[in-house]
Amino acid sequence: MKLVLIFILIASSVFAQDAAVLNEGDIAPFSGILVKQERLETLVKAEKSNIVLRDLRATQDELIEYHKDTSRLYRKRLAEAKWDGFWSNTGYFVLGIVLTSVAFKVNSKIGEM
Repeated sequence: MKLVLIFILIASSVFAQDAAVLNEGDIAPFSGILVKQERLETLVKAEKSNIVLRDLRATQDELIEYHKDTSRLYRKRLAEAKWDGFWSNTGYFVLGIVLTSVAFKVNSKIGEM
């Protein structure tokens, strides 16, 4: 973006060296197209709007890339959390089986007495 702005400034300075103020009825020192001041102001405003839109588009692209990276990170974290949750649930289930077995054995031993 900075390069585009620098290019525009250099190009405008090169063309400004050949500029001449003309009044109605004057003979131009070179050939070319004359533009009314109102039309020139409109063109300058349009160019400024275009520059702003390009800046917004670049910012939008940066934000899209940021959100894509963030979503990848959270998807990875979610997958890890699901995996950890699976193993903790499996561990609790196995622990419940072991404790139930121990309770059943203790109850059997107490029943024999």
